[in-house]
Amino acid sequence: LGYRFDAPNNTKIGGVSGRISRAGSNALTDYKTNRLAFILTSANNVGMVFDSNFVSGTVKVTPYNNAGLGKAFSVRVGNLKTSIFKVTSSAAALPNTTVRYTAQLANGDVATSYTWTIPTNTTALSGSVSGTVVTTTTDTLSLAFGNSFKSGSLRVAANSACGAGTAKSFTLNATTVLTKNGTFELAEENAEVEMDYSLNVYPNPSNGSFKVAVNTESTSNATVTVLNLLGQVVYTTEVENNNGLIYTEINKNFEKGVYLIKVEIENETKVNKMIVE
Repeated sequence: LGYRFDAPNNTKIGGVSGRISRAGSNALTDYKTNRLAFILTSANNVGMVFDSNFVSGTVKVTPYNNAGLGKAFSVRVGNLKTSIFKVTSSAAALPNTTVRYTAQLANGDVATSYTWTIPTNTTALSGSVSGTVVTTTTDTLSLAFGNSFKSGSLRVAANSACGAGTAKSFTLNATTVLTKNGTFELAEENAEVEMDYSLNVYPNPSNGSFKVAVNTESTSNATVTVLNLLGQVVYTTEVENNNGLIYTEINKNFEKGVYLIKVEIENETKVNKMIVE
């Protein structure tokens, strides 16, 4: 008949009709002015408003009918900053040339501006310039290379309402590999991926087909979940525990971008990042 949505602390539920209740009480309350525990609704989606104190939490969803509540599942949501996926250009970084660079965000991310740090012997022809730091309101930067340029690093970070994301550095030189699409994809110097080496996700980057493996002292089976950076579940599966080894192969046509791979075994949760190219 409907769903129960349990909201994390420092959030409000809105934009949907239903029975909204506070923690420890069956009394109805106005979702516009009160932080809520849960809502019972016939809709399969709700709107949640996260206030300025929100850092991270869990949204729990439980289907129900006249027989009662069904099996719940949870999605971890957090104050995630915008992430740069890769940077491409239309030409090699040769002396006495002008090249336009484009930053590509992780799937679903939105940026309000970009902060670029340019190498020596180059000049930014777009954006707001302060020394070697350039700020653009779009995802592109036009860069002129002086006649003495040989090689250097281009560093870029995306900014959003959550703050500045982790900056990434890319190599600029005359030997950048030309792709089949006629664009130069820069060689990333620092992957900046937070790895949990007890949870192996490989190959990484992948083309959407990858393996997940983790060793555990638990004898319980595991739930493997793939989420995008908005915290939305794009795939989930139950995996059998084989004498302490959790292993599964996932073959899906995920869109290009960055994903979170989460493995839950009883009260143990492991998370790693994966890039789909």
